[in-house]
Amino acid sequence: MSSESDQERMPQLAGARFAVHPREHRVRFGESIIDVLGEELRALRAASPLLISSPRGAAMLARSFVGSGRALPYVDAFTEILPHVPDSVARAAQRLAVRNRSDCLVAFGGGSALDTAKAVAHERQIPIIAIPTTLSGSEVTFNFGLTVEGLKQTIVDPGVLARAVVYDPALFRGLAPLELACSGMNAMAHAVEALYGSQANPLTTSIASAGIEHMLNGLRHHRSDATLDAITQCMYGAWLCGEALAQVGMGLHHRLCHVLGGTFGLPHARTHTVLLPYVAAFIEPWTKTLKPLRKLFDGETSAVGLRRLAVSLGAPTNLRSLGLPEEALERAVDLALARPLDGPRLPTKIELSALLRRAWSGDQPGD
Repeated sequence: MSSESDQERMPQLAGARFAVHPREHRVRFGESIIDVLGEELRALRAASPLLISSPRGAAMLARSFVGSGRALPYVDAFTEILPHVPDSVARAAQRLAVRNRSDCLVAFGGGSALDTAKAVAHERQIPIIAIPTTLSGSEVTFNFGLTVEGLKQTIVDPGVLARAVVYDPALFRGLAPLELACSGMNAMAHAVEALYGSQANPLTTSIASAGIEHMLNGLRHHRSDATLDAITQCMYGAWLCGEALAQVGMGLHHRLCHVLGGTFGLPHARTHTVLLPYVAAFIEPWTKTLKPLRKLFDGETSAVGLRRLAVSLGAPTNLRSLGLPEEALERAVDLALARPLDGPRLPTKIELSALLRRAWSGDQPGD
C-alpha cells in the first residue's frame, strides 16, 4: 500500500491530454565548425550563404578558419545586429539577403544573431544553420522576438527552426564568467517555464528537468574550475532547456523579460537572471510541477535556490542595477498585462506590480 508521501510524489495523470509535435533538425554536438559547417551547407545545396553575426562574432568565425586551408563558408555578412532585434535591423538584414540572393543563413552568435536570422528566414523562407556561442537556447526554438515601435513581439513560425545546429565547445571557452552565468540562468528560465506551461507533457517535463540539472552542474563546477567538462554540461543544459520551451511555449516570465528588454532596453540574459526567482516564487505555490526541483537545491524552493545560485555566481539580483527607473514599473505592468497570458496562476495588476517592485529592489523572493 502506498504511503501518503509516495502518493504526493506520484504525478496525477488521470484525464491528462496533450499533443506533441517534435520538429526535425540535425544537432551536431562536440564537433569543430571547421569540420562540419561545409558538410551542412552542402547538404542544403547552399550556393550563396549569408552570415548573420555581430562584428565580434564575424571576426571570431574568421579566426576559426585561419590556417585551416578552407575558405570562409559564406558569400556576405550582415553584422549590424542589435539586442531585441529592432524591426529596422531585421529589414536591413532582409534587404541584404535579397541583394545577395541568399539561399541559406549562417547564424553565428547569441540570441540577437539567432533571432535576426529567424526574422530574415520568416520573410525569405530560407533555411538556417545555427552556431550558438552563448547558452541562449534560441538555436533550437522556432519563435523569435522582434521589437516594433518600442514593443517586443513574439513571433512563432515553425519554418524558422534551424535545419542544423552545431555546438562547438571551443566557441564557449572564451565566455566571461558573468556572461556564462547570466546566459545559463536565461537557459534555465526556458526550462522552468516549460515545467509550468499549460502545454507541458511527459516529454517536455523530462527534457526540462534534465536540462536544468545539467546547467546547474555546469555552472556550479565552472564557478570553481572552468574545465571543458563544465562547459559541456552547460551546453547540454542550454540545448535541452531550449528544446523543452520550443514544445511548450512562453508564459509570464518571458512576457516580463520581453517587455523590460524591448521597451526599456534592459539586457536580455541579465533580466532573465534577475526575474527568474521572483516568477518562480509567484508560480510555485500554485503548481506541483516545480516542486521536484527542490532536490536540486538541497530542499529549498526553486525561488530560493535560483536566487542563491545567482548570488554565488556574482550575477545581478535586482532590476535597479540593470538601469530600470522606478517610475517605469507601472508602465511595465500595464504592457505585460495588455495581452492574455498562459500559466497556472495569472497575476492581477496589484500582484504583478508587487512582483516587479520586489525584483526592482532586490528583496528576497517570497518574503
